[in-house]
Order: sequence, then structure tokens, then C-alpha cells
Amino acid sequence: MKTVTYGIDFKRIFRGKLVLGIADGWVAADGERIYEAKDLRVGLAKAEAA
Repeated sequence: MKTVTYGIDFKRIFRGKLVLGIADGWVAADGERIYEAKDLRVGLAKAEAA
């Protein structure tokens, strides 16, 4: 195994007091998906300026 790639595909974003994203995530090894997670819920925040 030489390359591991992580990905997240956002399906929906809710904006309110909190910003919440719903997404599917995956991990690939050498171009072949080896793990998937469905309907992940993630709190989102803006990155601070450098």
C-alpha cells in the first residue's frame, strides 16, 4: 500500500445558531475504497484568519 486517500462528500448543510453538515465519508487505499461511513454529522466553523 502506497497511497491512502480520505474523502468527505457533503449532502446537506444546515445553518442556524450552529452550522451542521451531513455527509458521507470514505477511505481509499491505492485507489480502492476500503471503508465508507454514511450520514455523518459534523459541526462546522470558519477558519481563523492567519
